[in-house]
Amino acid sequence: MEPYSIYKYRLSNITRILFSFLTFFFFHQSNVKNPKLLLILGMHVSFSFIWLFFVESKIFINRFRLFLWRGLLPISVDILVLGAIVSVTGIIQSPFLVGFFILTGISSVSEDNRFGIYTISLSILIILSLGLLHSNQALQNINLFTGALPFISLETLFITLFWLSVGLIVNHLIIIGFVKRSMEENRNALSAKEKSQALLGKIKKDLTLAGKIQKNLMPEKTFSYKGLDFSTWFEPASEIGGDTIGFYRIDEERVRFYIADATGHGIQAALLTMLIRSEISEFIFKEKKVNEVLEKFNESYYNKYYQLNYFCSIAIVEIDIRKGKLTYSSGGHPAQFMANGKNWITLFVPGKLLGLQKKSIYNLIEVDLKSDFALFLFSDGLFEEFSKSREMYGEERLEKDFKEVRSLSPLEICQFMQENLNNFRSGKGFSDDISLLVCRNSK
Repeated sequence: MEPYSIYKYRLSNITRILFSFLTFFFFHQSNVKNPKLLLILGMHVSFSFIWLFFVESKIFINRFRLFLWRGLLPISVDILVLGAIVSVTGIIQSPFLVGFFILTGISSVSEDNRFGIYTISLSILIILSLGLLHSNQALQNINLFTGALPFISLETLFITLFWLSVGLIVNHLIIIGFVKRSMEENRNALSAKEKSQALLGKIKKDLTLAGKIQKNLMPEKTFSYKGLDFSTWFEPASEIGGDTIGFYRIDEERVRFYIADATGHGIQAALLTMLIRSEISEFIFKEKKVNEVLEKFNESYYNKYYQLNYFCSIAIVEIDIRKGKLTYSSGGHPAQFMANGKNWITLFVPGKLLGLQKKSIYNLIEVDLKSDFALFLFSDGLFEEFSKSREMYGEERLEKDFKEVRSLSPLEICQFMQENLNNFRSGKGFSDDISLLVCRNSK
């Protein structure tokens, strides 16, 4: 409920309590000794207190919303009480009655002033009608105005107009105050919105720059080295991602490269890839075997960053061009694939995520390369995309696609997978970061 409405209904209920009590007291001390009327007035005082409790304690906020917040129920009770007073006395001479009627009628309604006018008009007609009925002339040929005049004096008319004017002025002052507060709140909200949009624009600009820097740290999309052709495809789920690809020339005859997938997405995962690249570069040249690179990297990463509680999976490969040998190791990474001559090989070694525990052992796979081979390294985002029917791309489908395009160039394979996945997925963007590195011997 808006603060303005809370204020109006609080004013309405306090006014109702005040005038109902004064009305009861007035008639109790007057010459009008009618037990039924006093009982009705006493019940109205009780109702006023109970209604204030209901509103202040927010009872029935969700139920009977129309009756509570539009003021229909309390206004209806007020009209019945006033009708009872007029039907007993035949007059509405008391300023207590008029003031009570006008102020509660206006302050109970919502911002829609028409409702207040309708309520006041209806109440006046009811009271006049009851006054006429009290004169015992209701069924005779009488003029409405002349018949009502004996019961409504000029004093009452002036008092009614006075309280009506006061009520309308108070009502409009409240509304004007509400409008002023609303305009101020709108200005503040607009200013906050402009500031947030400016900040959001700056953040997006920074993220775009960070994404460009991240991609520049990756190997080129296509390159060659001593009879080996490479191609990469990196597609973050947002401006920056948690995948990274590294390529290193160890010496004239050996190259090492890897794909790493940090836990999470977005900024935190992207920052983690920077740590991964920094840490692994310390060991990529020193250690004799790629599984030893992972073991040293894991221990160093754990010692420095275990409190972050973030991990990564890695698949790492070394190709000795002179010996024609490939060695592979991984930690927490899905199975990778390669075509070696006519053979199809699934590269998988059990190993824990890096950074999960201080001491971990990572195994090694060695493959003697044929004259025609193709290696496919990728992150799990490549096969975890979903179609519109919520069907996952899956590792089996991915392996089948790789087998079909094994004879193509690395660049053509990356382009094929990108197009194939774009046609398959359901949304505009990718749900996970995607990395793919394809290596094969030059033809």
